[in-house]
Amino acid sequence: MSFIRRASKWNWLFIAAFAAAFWITFRVMAAAPPPPAPPSEPMAREDWSPRDEIRDPALERMIAHWAAAAAAATTSQIK
Repeated sequence: MSFIRRASKWNWLFIAAFAAAFWITFRVMAAAPPPPAPPSEPMAREDWSPRDEIRDPALERMIAHWAAAAAAATTSQIK
């Protein structure tokens, strides 16, 4: 509590001004409308492929692993 006793009126004025600046900034940001979304062009049907949907290499490795495991399980059941 000694900090509160030692703080001068100028310190409290600075703290109040700083808090007011933040409050005003965030109120203005909250009131502003969101930026417009960029126009999206539909992808041509001939340009689309299922591989376009998978972009994550880790996901591709996981899918390949599961496919290999399924193939191994199927071939072991056939024998």
